[in-house]
Amino acid sequence: MFWYTILNSMLKTTIMETETRQLDNTERIMSVVSGATLLYNELRKDNKSIIKIAMGAYLMQRGVTGKCAVSNLIGAGASNLISAAGKLV
Repeated sequence: MFWYTILNSMLKTTIMETETRQLDNTERIMSVVSGATLLYNELRKDNKSIIKIAMGAYLMQRGVTGKCAVSNLIGAGASNLISAAGKLV
């Protein structure tokens, strides 16, 4: 019930938030679920990996906000990168 509440409130966004989001709802749900699973499994271990913990936290943040920092760092979609690489050759 807890996860349902979180996911339900996450999906209820205003029009302004929808315009600034980069991910659709399916990607957001998958990010939150996979990030939570990764975090949960890693935090239960005796030998914790800081990289896996950071990845789990990033995936959860990505799903909740609907924005992808990796895409922002790249600054272009995959199709733009492919066309730019084609011009270099």
